[in-house]
Amino acid sequence: MAQNINRVAAVLCAALLSGCAMVKIKNVSPERYFEQRRGDILSTGELSPATRQEMGLLSLDTKACLSAPESCSGTLIESDEIKTEDSLAASAELWVAYAAEVSRTSPDSDRTMDAWLKAARYSYAYFLVFQQSASSLAPRERDTQIRDYYNYSVENVTASLFRRYRQGDSANPITSGSLPTPAGWNLRLDMSGLRENGYVSFPKELLAASSIGFGGIRNAFRRDGFGAEMVAVLPAGTFGSQTSPPSDLPLAGGYSAMPAPNVTCLLDFHGDDLQQVLASRSATLRAFDPLLESAAAIKGENVPLAANFTAGYGVWLARSNFATEAIRTLLDMDKSLDKPHLYMLQPFDPNRRVVLMLHGLASSPEAWVNTANDVLGDDELRARYQVWLMYYPTNLPLPHNHQAIRQTVLRTLKDMDPSGAAKASHGMVVVGHSMGGLLTRLMVSSSNGSHLLDQTLQELRGKGDDTNKVREELAPLLEFDPMPEVRRAVFIATPHMGTPSAEGVLAAIVSRLSSIPQGLSTRYSASAAVMAAVSGRLPLSIDNLKESDPFVKDIAELPISPDVVYHSIIAVKNPTNLASATDGFVPYRSAHLAGAASEKVIVSGHSVQQTPEAVLELRRILRMDAGLEAPQSESARSE
Repeated sequence: MAQNINRVAAVLCAALLSGCAMVKIKNVSPERYFEQRRGDILSTGELSPATRQEMGLLSLDTKACLSAPESCSGTLIESDEIKTEDSLAASAELWVAYAAEVSRTSPDSDRTMDAWLKAARYSYAYFLVFQQSASSLAPRERDTQIRDYYNYSVENVTASLFRRYRQGDSANPITSGSLPTPAGWNLRLDMSGLRENGYVSFPKELLAASSIGFGGIRNAFRRDGFGAEMVAVLPAGTFGSQTSPPSDLPLAGGYSAMPAPNVTCLLDFHGDDLQQVLASRSATLRAFDPLLESAAAIKGENVPLAANFTAGYGVWLARSNFATEAIRTLLDMDKSLDKPHLYMLQPFDPNRRVVLMLHGLASSPEAWVNTANDVLGDDELRARYQVWLMYYPTNLPLPHNHQAIRQTVLRTLKDMDPSGAAKASHGMVVVGHSMGGLLTRLMVSSSNGSHLLDQTLQELRGKGDDTNKVREELAPLLEFDPMPEVRRAVFIATPHMGTPSAEGVLAAIVSRLSSIPQGLSTRYSASAAVMAAVSGRLPLSIDNLKESDPFVKDIAELPISPDVVYHSIIAVKNPTNLASATDGFVPYRSAHLAGAASEKVIVSGHSVQQTPEAVLELRRILRMDAGLEAPQSESARSE
């Protein structure tokens, strides 16, 4: 009996002991599975499983390595038990973790800068030295992680260098040469990747695109690759003309490039092989215009450049205060806009054709916030076009604004391309929304010699004595030919025959509150006197939008150049009966234009230019214009 009891005890003991070593199955959610595979110091705040595994193989203490990564990274690199690329990856992540921790208390100290530089150096070695082909990423999650470590480290190094510069002797802008680097390091700046006639001056702010989000912008467009995506906020007047135009273009306004260009920065560590790179304490910080360059040559490889194409645009618009200024301009308040100003969304590129966008009444370049961004979100369109946004005083009469805008465009092209030989000086596409569409119509139409002027004088006959003086003043505004620079026009919600909304209560209030600048009244003194006899004052832009306005009736009859292809994008709130349909401001019957190459009807309110449907149609038109897409018939595009 005792023997049997001993046997049972032995079996139970063996079962218990073996039970302690058994493998058990645990259910893992998809979220937890991908977190375990892809989570790392940047996404979860914890070291990745791969790094923990490599450290565990060498019995390295995680806590000790995080507080003093120098020794641990050395052990990893020297180990024969771990593949070189794995040891480089683990070392890079350790230094990122350490740098992020010490930067909390001293972001610009030598110790923090040294840590970010080492994190960048190990990441750089992983991709640009050890890998045989850095231009094509292997489909490994580890590769994406290490690329992120490199980009994030370069971002922090660049931002810290800029802050150091600003805290030091910022009276002498740096264009190239040495940088205020931490002890033991030698860093130099190379700005040759930026265009010569663009943003070569040192910025007043340098913002990391990864730290910026926007409300009001539908999409953020970027390109994967190597490098820190930055926004360089430039000093006012860095590029362009704010000065008075030459006398041959008396109405022209100024122009400027968007003062917040996107820049991509790379750290190129010196050394010819892996050992030299890991020992190097010298590097070159290289700045690139991502619109010009999609790759950079490093160590004999063409490395794809990261890019953010939206961040700079968003920063500019967010700080522009356009919404308030548009109302001030409509009402001609003190210090409001009195001449057009042309904004280029990038410094002038002679090899990209121009898409000029004209906003409507009481509006500003913000009217195109999503339109321009989404158009340039198409890689192929971005490679072929540059967007210009015209900002003009929407209270002024259409004839005056038309000539002022036309002269501003011509002046800008003349300054940028004196010979007129560049691709950018030809084949312009003009896109006009609402009243901007009427201005677009004037840019591509002919006044039929003095016909428009004679019509206007006929309407004013008997209202004044100085007919010759009136003719002299109005002739430059009412005698014109189509602009040969323009090849295509897109009319969006355009009241070609006016709109009844311009005669409503709200329009009457706007007319009562708005006024014409004194300088304009002085320039057209004789005409002002005659028109005052007709209506009691000079006409405002909103007067030109009335269905009964003689000028809008006249321009509806003007012939559009046969060399210009034009398209319509029309909004209606209820498409059941187009004859009576409206977008709330412009009736379909006024927006419809006979002879259009295509007409797209979209269910929308008047601000249809911002809708995804309108953007897709504009993209289609531009792709067709660039030869990227075959034309489609008008009926095929209408809805």
